[in-house]
Amino acid sequence: MGGSVSLPVEELPQSQPPWGLFDERTNNKPDGYGPILYNAQCRTADGKFALKKTLPTGEQSVVEVFLESCKRGGDRVCAGFRKLIKTHMVAETPGGKEFEKLEFENKYTWLTCKQYKAKVFDFAAGFDAFAEKIGERNKAKKSFDRSKVVVYAETQVDWLACALAALSRGLPIVTIYATLGEDGAKFAMNQTKAEVVICDSKLVKVLVAIAKDLPNLKYVITMGGAGGMGQAIDASILAKLPPTVKVTSVSDCISNGAALRGDTEDYMTPTPDDLAVIMYTSGTTGPPKGVMMSHGNFVACIVSATRCLSILKLDECPPGVTGGLPDQGAKTVPNRCLSCRAEDGGPAAPGSLPDNVFMACLPMAHIMELAVEVVCINKGVALAYGSPHTLTPAGVKLKVPESKGDAELAQPTFMVLPPAVLEKVYAKIMEGANAKWISSWLFNYALEQGDRSIATGEGIGASKIANSIVFAKPQALLGGRLKAIGSGSAPLSAELHKALQTIFSCPIRIGYGLTETMAIAVVGEWPDMDFGVCGPPTESCMLRLADWPDGNYLNADVFNKAVGMPRGEVLIGGPLVTLGYYQDPSNPDPELVKKNKEEYVEMNGARWFRTGDIGQINRNGVLQIIDRKKDLWKGPQGEYVALSKIENIMKLLPFVDNAMMYGKTGGAFPVLFVVPNEKALAAIAAECGSSASGLEALCTDAKVAEAVKTKVNAHCKEAKMVAFEFPQKIHLCKDVWAPEINELLTAQLKLKRPQIVAFYKNEIDKMYA
Repeated sequence: MGGSVSLPVEELPQSQPPWGLFDERTNNKPDGYGPILYNAQCRTADGKFALKKTLPTGEQSVVEVFLESCKRGGDRVCAGFRKLIKTHMVAETPGGKEFEKLEFENKYTWLTCKQYKAKVFDFAAGFDAFAEKIGERNKAKKSFDRSKVVVYAETQVDWLACALAALSRGLPIVTIYATLGEDGAKFAMNQTKAEVVICDSKLVKVLVAIAKDLPNLKYVITMGGAGGMGQAIDASILAKLPPTVKVTSVSDCISNGAALRGDTEDYMTPTPDDLAVIMYTSGTTGPPKGVMMSHGNFVACIVSATRCLSILKLDECPPGVTGGLPDQGAKTVPNRCLSCRAEDGGPAAPGSLPDNVFMACLPMAHIMELAVEVVCINKGVALAYGSPHTLTPAGVKLKVPESKGDAELAQPTFMVLPPAVLEKVYAKIMEGANAKWISSWLFNYALEQGDRSIATGEGIGASKIANSIVFAKPQALLGGRLKAIGSGSAPLSAELHKALQTIFSCPIRIGYGLTETMAIAVVGEWPDMDFGVCGPPTESCMLRLADWPDGNYLNADVFNKAVGMPRGEVLIGGPLVTLGYYQDPSNPDPELVKKNKEEYVEMNGARWFRTGDIGQINRNGVLQIIDRKKDLWKGPQGEYVALSKIENIMKLLPFVDNAMMYGKTGGAFPVLFVVPNEKALAAIAAECGSSASGLEALCTDAKVAEAVKTKVNAHCKEAKMVAFEFPQKIHLCKDVWAPEINELLTAQLKLKRPQIVAFYKNEIDKMYA
């Protein structure tokens, strides 16, 4: 299976290392701060550095970005969705528990920029009338004092339209994770004194349950039904809202607004400093925190992402792509570059696909998804809405065989998926590949080809022949057109990273950032073939490292031959840094006041955020996250164990779906909690002669436990872990960790350590007895 590599290196956007450069003039050794690191593109002709903060077309707010994009786009495809046909309740076994399955149309309904803009302005006019001129009533107030609009819904085509409509009226929006539960939602709505809540069918029940405790709630707008992708809301549920609360739907607002406004397009133009979004993050302890984001933060986000999207070749004018939906035949639909897309032809034919499509499927209440969607609006990349639960035929919510997966129909060219999702995708692919010995051999042979291509600098992927024969099926699951995958929010193992790049024959690049820094602060360069690293700062962002003597991480480690790189706590600076944590001015929270002072700091004439993450910067000016200040356990001899580092090593084991290391204060050793993969654990049981079957029995079987301990120890030695890092005891968890089930993970699927420790308190007591 020879032949040239499926994605030669010359087809990637070209740039040369170093990708990040230090400004040595900013070194502050006395105070423990290293020099500032910039993207290499920020160096000016005189050798100084300047961040890129503005768009070439001059937009200064999310509202202007949207309007300018629609003006340029015209009849270009902007967004698409699948219409929900029917909701089924299906039992997996006869007489067993029933689960909800969704049947969708097997095609996308696409909206042009012109149609999407009309939707936004129609909703804005209808919303303003329904909420008694709420925009006009708040117009004279400062943006921080205006009424807030909560968007409490899962990702769907109307989510962003409603948010843009509220912003066009000068009203900040509030986002709340679906997984925050009743207490978290009530806290956020009361803290922001929100009068308006826009919610969908899934979350309206939560809203109804807490409505009596929301004294400021006046207006509820329901999202879903009426030929859209969401489910209709039962009127009997809405009837339980307090009688003082007015209720309408998004679809009614749109139809009423269209009649009211005619052709007029009323909107306010926010300033860069105006408040745009308050995004509530789940965190790991205490009530959720609302991160305040300005319009200027979103503009900086777009500037940061411009180089990141160079892989999509938006600055070129391709003639379009062939390869429409399977039942439609080939289509050619131009979706042209910034300078030419205004010249596009008429609306796309039904069933056609735009040149570049982003698969919008992650929660929009999370900054990664919201930021990328705003970027795509600006760059002319079409948004295809879906869900992780219906992304492929294996999705737990999809009714098959009636419905195909979202990705197969949308055929995205760009996706952003967290490592936890990529790990599941890889596990599913390998499960199929290992079903027969011949397919397993071919698959591993093709993966080895991919490794060699990367090692020799030839490019990404296996040979063209191997790619078309071996990887065609897994590629088809995600549409077969992927040009790039972005990831972030947690580390992705080098082994998995390389394998997935080869399987999908496209680069996967890791980003780094936080809600507090608009997510897109650090992104890997497309030609950079190093693994386990994040990348240089983006062009509207700066990095620097602060010494952390307690953890033995210092900028001076660059002179330590055993390390050779500066190390320390990562600080992010520049226009991506948000406004701080929201608090009620009439009742400030002392803890939040403290956090705003300690985590948001002013240095070198710029605003910085202290991330709490420990990083090191290599000779190419690329950041690698190696630890977290709060994830260290101090052993009895004063040794530090980096819990998250070991967890990432453990998750490479095929029988580990998730893992948490724990060290008790004053304890003599660390322990490990493993959420096992049932099939892989059953295989271990067969190997060791155990007769246990079923997850609960497997998790409590002594033979299985001993076999798992042996495999973990061997894996620790292979990973060259030091002896005090080895988990001395292991607990196999029969419970699934999921935010919607037991709140042991955040919405981004990160560990909620205090909650997990509390959940397994009895087991911990036994392990340390």
